[in-house]
Amino acid sequence: MSLWNPTAVSFTVYLLLMLVIGWLGYRSTNNLSDYILGGRRLGSFVTALSAGASDMSGWLLLGLPGAIYVGGLSGVWIAIGLAIGAWANWRLVAARLRVHTEVCGNALTLPEYLTQRFGDRSHVLRIVTALVILIFFTIYCASGVVAGARLFETMFGLEYRTALWIGAVTAVHPAHTDWFGDLAPIGVISMLAWGLGYFGQPHILVRFMAARSAAAIPQARRICMTWMVLCLIGAVAVGFFGLAFYSARPDLGASVTANPETIFMALTTRLFAPWLAGILLAAILAAVMSTLSCQLLVCASALTEDLYKTFAPGPVSQRRLVWIGRAMVLAVAVVAVLLALDPQSRVLGMVSYAWAGFGAAFGPLVLATLLWPRVTRNGALAGIVTGAATVLIWKQFGWWDLYEILPGFVLGSLALIVVSRLDRAPSADVLARYAAAETALCAIRQGAADGTGSTGTPAAQPSP
Repeated sequence: MSLWNPTAVSFTVYLLLMLVIGWLGYRSTNNLSDYILGGRRLGSFVTALSAGASDMSGWLLLGLPGAIYVGGLSGVWIAIGLAIGAWANWRLVAARLRVHTEVCGNALTLPEYLTQRFGDRSHVLRIVTALVILIFFTIYCASGVVAGARLFETMFGLEYRTALWIGAVTAVHPAHTDWFGDLAPIGVISMLAWGLGYFGQPHILVRFMAARSAAAIPQARRICMTWMVLCLIGAVAVGFFGLAFYSARPDLGASVTANPETIFMALTTRLFAPWLAGILLAAILAAVMSTLSCQLLVCASALTEDLYKTFAPGPVSQRRLVWIGRAMVLAVAVVAVLLALDPQSRVLGMVSYAWAGFGAAFGPLVLATLLWPRVTRNGALAGIVTGAATVLIWKQFGWWDLYEILPGFVLGSLALIVVSRLDRAPSADVLARYAAAETALCAIRQGAADGTGSTGTPAAQPSP
């Protein structure tokens, strides 16, 4: 495609705008809290859309329509499972996590929160959590890079690997800011099980932590769920329309048959005027950049805040931490590109793997830390390791064609509960922090009920 084609011009204008925004975000970053959580200043609207954008990556416009195109009606169960899971995540986790992370030493990351929550002086929990994040997020980031590469392939006619590196560079800059084809019961269960993943996705959970206060969460939930349902309906509609269109015109659908994940791009370039097509295709880039940048930030925080800062021999300046974080973003992006070098890579396949890993490793634990004061550090470790290991093993063998998140979530939950029950009860300090957070939550809910708007959040209580 010529660079002076109207589609390419409008697309390029959007790309340049995103680079400018990334540069402005870079200039306004002063410390690690700004870099990771935006200084905990996000209101309801921004919290809602940032959580939604972090969730709805390139798979929304590439993977899900492609699944519908291949599997027909059965793919709708993925959307239903995701909508239910997202709603439950906002209801059960969002406000609680915002308060608990502030009470637990104003934790900036999920590993830091878990360390403070259990008073883990050995930092074993922090290290294990950070390593699991790095493993599965590198896979997740690779899916975003593949989505970007498919886009640049279509837009400019580039060879896949060239497009891969361009897509990776595009996504990194703003960071400074098996198909399911049947309706068999096990297939439906597997697709609905996608919803379980929400409870353990660090890049979504961190958006809850960045909210201005827990009082902003209810409105943010309504905004985000409305936006999400509309997006899912649109993605499903694209897949169905593409199936109908190319079934009637099979001579036009050779490229889509070869790679169903290009259905959105194929329909856009064929049905819309060039200028409008460029804007619509830019939506893919926006989805990729928003999610991939957030994922890279979480990886950077795991390496910087949870590993480097923990083992640094002495005090480390905020400026140095920010620069180390930026270097880690680049390093993880390079590894993600290397994982995505295979031209046969599929966005939804890579997303489903990482989604299952996070959901099984962290989902049961996040829920337990917020809802069950009896959970212990050893129980947490057992849950993380069992959940992650189950996903890694199940993925290799594919027993019963069951999506690996379901056995991973169940076995991870059992390990967490059994070990916590066999372990010594949590210390008085750990129980006190949990009680302080619950008291703050009650105050927030009471303030919302009587109209006083109380935030109710006590001062941070670092572990001894």
